[in-house]
Amino acid sequence: MSVSDFIKKCLRIPKRILMFFWNILLRVKSIIGNFRRVRREFGWKYTFRLYRDKVKMKFRKPFSLPDFIEKELRSGSYKGVYVIPTIWWETPIFQRPHQMALAFLNMGYLVIYLEGPGPVYPAGSIRSPKKGLHVVTVLDYAKALQNVSGCIISFYSTSFTEYAATILTPEYRRRNQIVYEYIDHFDESISGEGTATLKGGYELITAMDDVYFLASARCLQDDLAKKSGKSVMYVANGVDMEHYSAENISAIQKNNTLPDVFKSNRVKIGYFGAMALWLDYGMINTVMKNHPEWDFIFIGPDYYGGINRLDRSLPNCHYIGPVEYKLLPGYASCFDVTILPFERGDLAKSTSPLKLFEYFALGKAVVVTPDLLECIGHPGVFVAGDAAAFAEAIEKALSVKDDPDFVSGQMKTAADNSWMSRAQELEKGLTV
Repeated sequence: MSVSDFIKKCLRIPKRILMFFWNILLRVKSIIGNFRRVRREFGWKYTFRLYRDKVKMKFRKPFSLPDFIEKELRSGSYKGVYVIPTIWWETPIFQRPHQMALAFLNMGYLVIYLEGPGPVYPAGSIRSPKKGLHVVTVLDYAKALQNVSGCIISFYSTSFTEYAATILTPEYRRRNQIVYEYIDHFDESISGEGTATLKGGYELITAMDDVYFLASARCLQDDLAKKSGKSVMYVANGVDMEHYSAENISAIQKNNTLPDVFKSNRVKIGYFGAMALWLDYGMINTVMKNHPEWDFIFIGPDYYGGINRLDRSLPNCHYIGPVEYKLLPGYASCFDVTILPFERGDLAKSTSPLKLFEYFALGKAVVVTPDLLECIGHPGVFVAGDAAAFAEAIEKALSVKDDPDFVSGQMKTAADNSWMSRAQELEKGLTV
């Protein structure tokens, strides 16, 4: 058959059949393209897990959270059920919801950690980092939670929206203990375009009865009490002392190779956390420029382009990027002095920095800017408002860094502010 005859035969094929096969080709091309993109970004391990879970979902009956909780309660003896609908479990920074989930687990609760679908885990995925702790990926928090009963449900201000409030009927609030955790000042540098939506959720829930209110900072506690007209628990951030223990640090450093900057004999001024827009980069850059004899080390993910404001052209500026939480103590223990250089303003005043007690657990002195009200007053915290004063405060911190009494005092302060104690404070507040 000649080429021309073949073309003529193809032209006689009905158009709908041609389009059918053409769409199949486009679909195959799309699947292959998506597979390659995920593999490039996340590697083979997560790519395999993603597509394995997708296949499993094809043969799984529709997911029911109440049924799942009932099944888990039958399989073990639990004090209660603690549910957190919030950020992804595998975020670059291990944060408050992760820590509270683990603390409630250690208190004997069945913990359900709800997250939205992401590039790795599609809706319907369930994984269990520890026995009794289940990370459940759902498409819609409100739909997943609508028939749940007998649970403590902690909604975070950073993820609570108007649609989540649609399930919180008076009858639903009688069936569950609803906790609204006000953990951050509403600001676009934190929540971006979603700030207005979060504010809408705040307006709705503060008008409700039978909701427990909690704030992570005194400033936020005052604002929430004034807005809601109700009692507000104060539960600050805490620390996992075991994670920052000398034994764990030694094991991390033995089994992992740290970047060369951590091995030098030069003074190391360190920060770990989000490289976000709320840091005072102008002051940081000035101090680095004026003190070339110190190395400044920054650990953490870029957040809304904050890293672009850091002057990385300076030879004593070292941006390491994100470090896994399980490895972080081995890196941060090498710091001589730690810093929390927030810009002045309402955001700083209402922030309870997660890393404050983690710095203390390492026995480190901390230099902070004046509006970090939750930090000021703790022993071992030095306060400075401009570049010259900040450098002077670092020098004062360096003078006490090797004092055994100072180091043990910092670690005792950290031990008095464990995540377990924070979870117990919340539990106690629910019984009052």
